Amino acid sequence: MPEGSHACPGCGTPVGEGDNFCRRCGRRLYGAATGEEHRYVTALFSDLSGYTALAQQLDDEGLKDIMDRIFRRAYEVITGLDGTIEKFIGDAVVALFGVQRTHEDDALRAIRSARQLHAYVEGLGQELLSLIGRPLQMHTGINTGVVLVGTGAAESGALGTPINIAARLSDLAEAGEILVGESLAACVQPFFELDFLGKRHLKGLAAPVGVYRISAEREHPSEVRRAHGRVPTLIGRQAELATLTAAVKDASDGKGGVVRLCGDAGTGKSRLVHEVRTRAPDLTWLVATCYDFARGTPYAPIAGLVREILGVAHAAPQDEILRRLEDLNVSGDVFPYLAALCRGDTAAGGCARPDEWKTGVYDALYALIRNCGELSPLVICLENVQWADRSSLDLLGYLLRDDALVRRCLFIVTYRPFAGMTLAGKEVVLGELSPGETESLLCEMLGAAYLPATVVERFHKATGGNPFYLEELVAYLLSQGISPRDFGRSLTPAVIPPTIMGLVAARLDRAGREGKMLLQEAAVIGPAFSRLLLEHISTVGKVHDVLGQLECDGYITAGAGGEEYTFRHALMRDMAYASLVRRMREGLHEKIGRALEEQAFADAECLSELLAYHFMRSPDLERARRFSLMAAQRCERAGSWVEAADHYLNCEQILLRQGTPAQDDIFLRVWEGLWSCTR
Repeated sequence: MPEGSHACPGCGTPVGEGDNFCRRCGRRLYGAATGEEHRYVTALFSDLSGYTALAQQLDDEGLKDIMDRIFRRAYEVITGLDGTIEKFIGDAVVALFGVQRTHEDDALRAIRSARQLHAYVEGLGQELLSLIGRPLQMHTGINTGVVLVGTGAAESGALGTPINIAARLSDLAEAGEILVGESLAACVQPFFELDFLGKRHLKGLAAPVGVYRISAEREHPSEVRRAHGRVPTLIGRQAELATLTAAVKDASDGKGGVVRLCGDAGTGKSRLVHEVRTRAPDLTWLVATCYDFARGTPYAPIAGLVREILGVAHAAPQDEILRRLEDLNVSGDVFPYLAALCRGDTAAGGCARPDEWKTGVYDALYALIRNCGELSPLVICLENVQWADRSSLDLLGYLLRDDALVRRCLFIVTYRPFAGMTLAGKEVVLGELSPGETESLLCEMLGAAYLPATVVERFHKATGGNPFYLEELVAYLLSQGISPRDFGRSLTPAVIPPTIMGLVAARLDRAGREGKMLLQEAAVIGPAFSRLLLEHISTVGKVHDVLGQLECDGYITAGAGGEEYTFRHALMRDMAYASLVRRMREGLHEKIGRALEEQAFADAECLSELLAYHFMRSPDLERARRFSLMAAQRCERAGSWVEAADHYLNCEQILLRQGTPAQDDIFLRVWEGLWSCTR
């Protein structure tokens, strides 16, 4: 091993002096200076059923051999989907998804890992049936939520109720079962059939938890019907709807083309396609989706498209594939390539030469689409192409450059901004809803003719006019018994729906280390912040450059002159703020308060409310008391009785925390002020 390097204590891979995590297994290394933060993660607990009986049946070495094989496979599956092995203990596998980087589909990754591990163990049981005399099965619990991730050990040191719930769900699961909590169920319902097992009292938890069993995987993601809140009509997309409808009409008349739908997550790309599809039922629609977890698998979405065209399931029998090719009048020469794609062999298909495999796949898909298009007008939709692998993108570009094929079929491609798409075709950009459109959506979901402007403004600021965020937020508030009319001025992660939390947390991580750190620091300042104040308190270098990149990537919006900024979505600000551990938040509040105090010089009273806000959330109780009292008296003189009373009450709390004697004169001033404001 080279001088200056060490080995990972988990897998033995050489690591460098500056590495915080092992590059192979993801294990946190001793002495890694990464700090602590709150992260949105998915926890997986999986145990071997009947382990105690198996331990009595086999000697120690035989038992260890079996567990080593299971653990080795668990490691391959979980790390292959970007999960982190937290620990192997006894017969249990404990893993976390989202510790190092949050993915929007971490919940799906965890479930797929569990299903693959279950399948492997059942196959291992069949292999060892003569030795152990009974089947082998795993049982698994999975849950998602915000946890504290620390650096106190080689593992992530993650702590939090969501992890405890995953462990209890594993205990509750029968052999072969995968049980998930209600927070995770909301995220995966479009992709898996779920069996609701009712509310269960889990050990150590005061309130019962909704428990769901993972059943079959859906062939296609479903349109979820919410239990709370009406599903609104398509709002604010009239121009985009007209463009796509016209393209579909041309396709039905035998004139194809390419339409590229570009928009952030939640702006309604899939909803727009669904709306147009319901209006053109006579066309043949073929839809394939790209997934983040499969972006390292060559031709993954192409394989899904082939199965969609042929109407066959994953790993369909060869005679069924041949029969479908005959129905489409496709030459048998392409069978080996299409059969390989159908069974998931997307890397080489058994061909000796990579160039032969690539050419064969191109020719096979071209022939399949051409012949299918001759039977009826064809619309091919590829969704979330920003997650497509390079091989699929190259193949898609090849198809879209073929004028004869494009004239015959309509291709619809959806993707996120900043994906660097260079594909041919007309681009349609979906923005966010205006305040008026936000009001229309809210009124329709709530069945209301009118909503106060303040309510609409709060929802619009919180979501930035993102339709999906709006719909999920309203539905979640209703499910929790919270009236949207009472929706507060700020959010905490406790009231952010799980379906939104994963999206926002993943987007926050995509800002990069410096970008995320700057967003966290700015979040402590508030929903709006100045560049000068941020530069004064930030530990990030070149703040101006990082702010420019964050604005370009859509995290923040610059005001006139580029000195003032606001968060594009209040949800992003709240997630960034909540991800900081308490002592970091308190330290930043104190730095901000002192910077503002320094800027105000002798006229601190004019900023007393803002100074009181920051110092109340800092360790500096003396300044918190002083500015709370100053703010209370200032508000009282202005006749703002409610605000004055709030500041007096804050001052009283600080005095109690400081242990100030009740007979002290300052208590008398606070109580007199309260009486004056509330009489």
